[in-house]
Amino acid sequence: MNQAEEKTILRKIEKDDPELKSLKWRIYEDESISIRICKKMKKNTNLKQLFLLGNISNASCAAIGQLLSETKTLEYLNLSQTKIGAKGLEKIARGLQPNKSLKWLILNQTKVREL
Repeated sequence: MNQAEEKTILRKIEKDDPELKSLKWRIYEDESISIRICKKMKKNTNLKQLFLLGNISNASCAAIGQLLSETKTLEYLNLSQTKIGAKGLEKIARGLQPNKSLKWLILNQTKVREL
């Protein structure tokens, strides 16, 4: 996606757009978008499904973990076909402990790597 599309999506998340129920984002090089998505989603009540695909750093995993610990509405998180560091996976797991909304966490073909 280009920068204009990225800004539009972030604006929709921030404004809690009722039309935006699901978001699929493939992370190529600039993965800071995954951090921004997670930060904007904390107050979102309409987005129920999030797909983040690609390389996910420990910083992104921390943002995902934080989102999971605070969200009341995210039901489905797909991190398939990603590469995640072991420490990052721990951050996501910590975010799951207080979470009451997530019903599905998909990690198909996820490669956990040591960093």
